[in-house]
Amino acid sequence: MLDGREGNNTLLLSTTVAVDLDNEDDQTVNDEVTVTNFNNVEGSFGNDTMLGNENPNQLFGRFGNDVLVGGGNVNTLSGGEGDDLIVASTQDIVSGGNGQDTLRIDGDEDTTIQLPDDIEVLITGAGNDSLTGTPGQDTLISTGGNNTLVGNGGGDFFSGGFTEDVIVGGSGADSLIFNDPGEGVDTVTSLFASEDRILVSAAGFGGGLTPGSIAPTQLAFGSSAFSPDHRFIFEFITTLNADLHYDPDGNGPDSQITLLNFNNVSISDIDTSSIIVF
Repeated sequence: MLDGREGNNTLLLSTTVAVDLDNEDDQTVNDEVTVTNFNNVEGSFGNDTMLGNENPNQLFGRFGNDVLVGGGNVNTLSGGEGDDLIVASTQDIVSGGNGQDTLRIDGDEDTTIQLPDDIEVLITGAGNDSLTGTPGQDTLISTGGNNTLVGNGGGDFFSGGFTEDVIVGGSGADSLIFNDPGEGVDTVTSLFASEDRILVSAAGFGGGLTPGSIAPTQLAFGSSAFSPDHRFIFEFITTLNADLHYDPDGNGPDSQITLLNFNNVSISDIDTSSIIVF
C-alpha cells in the first residue's frame, strides 16, 4: 500500500500505469501496489495516463507517450519525452517537452491562449477562443465555438471544424484543412499567397474528387459553376476579396456550398495547385 495521506505528496512511477487522483478508492497498480491519497505524479518510462483531482496537481509524464489531464484547480502539466496529450484548463501551466505534443483545451469558457514553444498541436475547447501559435510549424484545430486561429509564422495547418472561424496564417506556407464541405464558412484575413494550400478530403467531399492537385477543368472563376466538371469556384467580390465555393456536380442541380471568405487574395496567386485533395 502506497498512501500519500495528508500533505503535498509525489508518487514516482517505475512501471506503466493509469492513475486517477480524483478516485478516492484505492487504486491497484499492476496487481502489486495499491495507490491512494497522492496529489502529484511523475510517470514511468512507459505510456502513462494521469488524471488530476480538485487539488493543485503536478503531473510529469517523464518518458513515453503519456496522457495528462488536469483536475479542477491550478495544475502544472509537463509531458517530458515522447508524444504526449495534455488536457488542460486555462489556468493550468503547461509544458510539452520533447516530441510531437498535443494540448487540448478543456471547458466552454472563452479563452485567449499563446501556444507554448514545445506544443505542436492545439485543439480548442467549446468556447469562442483566440489561439496563437509559435513562430514554428503548428497545427491549430477548432472543435467548438467561433474561434480565431493565428499561425504566427511558420508553415501552419488550420482545421476550422463545424463553426465559423477567423484564420490568420502569417508568413510561411500554410494549409487549410477541410474534411467536409458543410463544416462552416471560415474567414481568412491574412494574405493567401501562391505557396498556401487548401486541403480537402475526397471521402468527405465526394463529387468524384481524387487525391492530388485538382484538374484545370475542376477550377472556375465567377459566381457559380458553368460546366459539369467544375468543383471549386473562386468568386472575386473585389480585387482582393473572394469567396471559395464547392459544387459537387458543377452546373448540375445540386447547390454550391461556400467554404471560405478571403480578405486578402489575388487572382494571380490562385491556380490548380492551390487546392489539394487527400
